[in-house]
Amino acid sequence: MKCKKCGAETKEGSKFCMVCGAKIEETEKNNSGGEGGSTSENHDEKKNGNKVLEKIGKIITGVLSLISVIMLIGAFFGAFDKNPVPFIVFMAVVLFFGWLEDKFPKIPIIVIAVLGNLYEEHKYDIEYAIGDAVQGVFQDTGDQKTNDTDETDYDHYQYVTREIPKEGERADYELTSGNYVAGVEIPEGIYTVTPQDDYDTVQIDDPENSIYLYEYTEGKKDKIKDIRLYKGAHLTLNCRTTVKLHTDNAQDVEAMETAGQSNPLTESVDIKGQKTLTAGRDLEPGIYDLSRVSGAGNVDVIIYSDEQEEINSWSQGLSEDGIDGETFHYLVIPENATMEVSEDLKIRLTPSEQIASTDYYGFYNR
Repeated sequence: MKCKKCGAETKEGSKFCMVCGAKIEETEKNNSGGEGGSTSENHDEKKNGNKVLEKIGKIITGVLSLISVIMLIGAFFGAFDKNPVPFIVFMAVVLFFGWLEDKFPKIPIIVIAVLGNLYEEHKYDIEYAIGDAVQGVFQDTGDQKTNDTDETDYDHYQYVTREIPKEGERADYELTSGNYVAGVEIPEGIYTVTPQDDYDTVQIDDPENSIYLYEYTEGKKDKIKDIRLYKGAHLTLNCRTTVKLHTDNAQDVEAMETAGQSNPLTESVDIKGQKTLTAGRDLEPGIYDLSRVSGAGNVDVIIYSDEQEEINSWSQGLSEDGIDGETFHYLVIPENATMEVSEDLKIRLTPSEQIASTDYYGFYNR
């Protein structure tokens, strides 16, 4: 057995070195303490490593908190009004991450590593989503406020001369493209309109109540609520197939049976393009239901006054799969109006069954 201090040989069981006098146990202890020092160094390194991980976790939490503040500002300005799910999910993740970082400092680092791998695999989708969110915060908020003021906040009914009673009958209609006179073909009431296809449009022309409304829909799930149709208002629909209307306060439904009058026209007319017809000379003035017989193309109608001044115009594309469908109901053609039909299109004009008036100019001059 050797003394670990001076290297001299010592007897087994000796407590002191015979050469340097050092305690054998103390020497071993000190030497083992040296080994313990190495362990202490490892412990310090481990401790320092944990501190680094904690700092990284805090930095990540800080960054997420900053993004949260930006998203909160965007939410305040309405950036997530249309779709609040991403905002809710992100805030929930931030709160969970903060709790995780506080309780288990190492776990967020592992989570970040996993997210990093996911980012590499789906970086383009993620960057697109982030860019869309940022645009919603910094760009759309201002535009949206402007649009809200111009459209959403604008009261189309602020100049009405009276209110439609809340009580009435329940009524449902499924209508094609065309003009419809309230009180004659559909009762007065407050309607909810449900489109069936993209690009369906709803238009109201009501000079008596100063209602000039144009609504555009995007998708089958969109519904247009609070469509107020006063007696005498013109409702114009453009749709691929049909549009559904529902009301719970239809007014004077029974009176509609006598509100209109029979159409004096009785004969249908087939027109094949390419032709330009003049009402009163080539075509009987009146109110027609237009339908496509074959082909595809446009029908253009120009309305002229007695002095041959253009006062209005109407145009419709007709095809088998067109966005405006294959028909148009209640097309009013006054005297001197011209109708031009595309070369490859054949149409049929059928007199509308019930009409509001034979004052055909009055339909456009209101």
